[in-house]
Amino acid sequence: MKINSEFSNHAIDAAIKIFAVGVLVFWCFSILKPFILLVIWGAIIATALYPVAVAIHARTGMSKKKASTLLSVIGVLLLLGPLIALSSGIYTSTTEVVTGLQEGSISLPKPKASLQEIPFIGEKLYAAMVYASANIEGALLKYSEEIKLFVGKAAAVIGSVGGGFVQFIISTMIAGAFMANADKCQAGAIMLAGRLTGEKGED
Repeated sequence: MKINSEFSNHAIDAAIKIFAVGVLVFWCFSILKPFILLVIWGAIIATALYPVAVAIHARTGMSKKKASTLLSVIGVLLLLGPLIALSSGIYTSTTEVVTGLQEGSISLPKPKASLQEIPFIGEKLYAAMVYASANIEGALLKYSEEIKLFVGKAAAVIGSVGGGFVQFIISTMIAGAFMANADKCQAGAIMLAGRLTGEKGED
């Protein structure tokens, strides 16, 4: 009876600990879920660039950590350039369009008649552009729904491109951290593989 009681107590303790660990793992996964893809991309970029860091280390005598940091910084700067140019261009263009509409200084040239030859939409597009060239404010009001739809799709595309640049910037920074600690990452990967597969883990 005593043995059964002790077994029941151990089983309850084990169940409570397993449940607590499960809840902890679930919470950790929920927190890290948005960053999993960034970390995976960081690992891929680190794997691709680490031989370059080793080559820089061999040729310049720079430490692997400094060479890895240098590569990461260069990668971030190369990605920041187009992102800043894109953001600046959109802001400038939008400001100019809004200012022009407010001041009435924007005018559209009359379209060429050859535009009507475009299959299916040529005539309608030509008529809309002729109307817009004569009365741009009226055209904006008349085709407001179509303009909103187009602007929404364009904004979604631009946002996707900008988000992609931001993700790659973060992934490149993560890659720099991986490369700077490559030896520790390798040792940790070997240890994990060894625990999962036994003697063949290192292979």
